[in-house]
Amino acid sequence: MEGFHPGATFAFEVTPIEHWLELEVGVSAIRADGSTEVPVDVLLKKPWQLGRSLEFMIGAGPEIIHATGPNSRTFWGIEAVADLMFWPSRNLGWYVEPGYEATFPDGMTKGGMAIAVGLLIGR
Repeated sequence: MEGFHPGATFAFEVTPIEHWLELEVGVSAIRADGSTEVPVDVLLKKPWQLGRSLEFMIGAGPEIIHATGPNSRTFWGIEAVADLMFWPSRNLGWYVEPGYEATFPDGMTKGGMAIAVGLLIGR
């Protein structure tokens, strides 16, 4: 799968160890090659506070992907991300998250880059 594949993501984070560990669980829907892929991931992230309203995190974790359409199947992968979050107010912010994933459908290894941009709610 090469090229641009649009999609949407919903995720939530919890902080079990302040300043050391955040856990993120997310689900996405990505349209590609006549099918829809729905990955569900669990990422362990290390946060750094760069300023009063700026955060940076790196993280990695497993994912499971279900593809619908002519190539319907379920397979697994691993993902690594870097988050840059900007909080102009206490409860609303923006993020940009480049990432890389390696997936393993049908005994093959596939890799890909992605970028997500979106709204942050809560803090």
